[in-house]
Amino acid sequence: MGSSYLNYRDSLKKKWFKPYGEVTEEALANVPPGLEKDDWNCLVDLWSKQDYMVPLQRIYYQIYS
Repeated sequence: MGSSYLNYRDSLKKKWFKPYGEVTEEALANVPPGLEKDDWNCLVDLWSKQDYMVPLQRIYYQIYS
């Protein structure tokens, strides 16, 4: 995957997902401009899944420990 796409997804997550914390319903209700609702729903679902977060946390701790 291209780094510009990953940067775009990262910026979406920081600006439109993380401010709502654990309340995914609020994140789902606030679709970023220029993004289709279905695409946003898929990203929010992905970022909310625990099985998505666990490998990322392991990688983070391996790098920064």
